Amino acid sequence: MGLRLPDDLKASLMRHNGVIQGSGSLFGMMYAPMSAQEIYDAWHALCENGEAEAGYPDANDTDIAPEAYWWHPSVIPFAQDTGGDHLVLDREGHVGEFFNDEGLIFADNAGHSSYVSLLERVAKSLESGRPLNLWRPIVTPNGVLEWAY
Repeated sequence: MGLRLPDDLKASLMRHNGVIQGSGSLFGMMYAPMSAQEIYDAWHALCENGEAEAGYPDANDTDIAPEAYWWHPSVIPFAQDTGGDHLVLDREGHVGEFFNDEGLIFADNAGHSSYVSLLERVAKSLESGRPLNLWRPIVTPNGVLEWAY
């Protein structure tokens, strides 16, 4: 990848390295944390698709914001849903979203200023049972964490 992972994402990957896909989601909505290998694989595939779509500048080019493109190589996917959409981090560590049909969106940082901010909000939601961005945490009878809208 050639990108520096934010320290909070690195620390998280060292603890859990993703989750087994289909075993629930941690981040609210339908997003599940990805392993380091899944992050690399998704980033590589999105870079190939983005280049085929319209091309983009070098990952180190800071003159144009990543969201000006469908995909940008400076963005790091770290969670995915079952439809192929992702939560992503930009080079400053801000949380955004990537949608296959729309591309990158960093409006309001997807409600989170950083990866650790997202984790803190998830923890508060789990502790209190209150919604996270309109999604309420529930635990299934099988012990799987899911989020109800």
